[in-house]
Amino acid sequence: VDDVRFHTATTYENAEDGLKTRWAIQRHGMSLVENATVANQADATRGSRVMVFGGEGDHSFRLKDLAGNPRWAETEHLVAEWSLNYATHFNVYIALDTDQGTRYLGYRPYAATWTQGTPTSTIVYHGLGTDAKNGQWHTFTRDLQADLEAIQPGVTITAVTGFKVRGDGKV
Repeated sequence: VDDVRFHTATTYENAEDGLKTRWAIQRHGMSLVENATVANQADATRGSRVMVFGGEGDHSFRLKDLAGNPRWAETEHLVAEWSLNYATHFNVYIALDTDQGTRYLGYRPYAATWTQGTPTSTIVYHGLGTDAKNGQWHTFTRDLQADLEAIQPGVTITAVTGFKVRGDGKV
């Protein structure tokens, strides 16, 4: 991931150290984990190192916290920023603890005005624009509380507990 950060004070991943150990592969359905790959490589277009996710089947790639824990406990920063380069469909999920239980903010390459969810949904989706999967780099900055509030008014985030990407591409 070329900069997943919550507020300017905390960068969880920027790929510049060349490591890929902060990422865990998760299997969905009958997919084989052995077919999923995580690589850290230089990207000439971006001018930096990036994470590259791939593989056959249905996988997601979960970023661990700064201490290497699979479950985060970020309570201070509720603005997320990430960059990605995808030419196919993807989902970005940000896991949350709220005063109403666990929620997930999902982001997809749909129209920027598209949302999906109800006042009690566990997953609330937002569109990032259809150009988000055009094979070019895009950076997104999202106010997580505002995104949750747009569909679930009055639900308050108490902690960000994870960041996950589903699909093959570069982050």
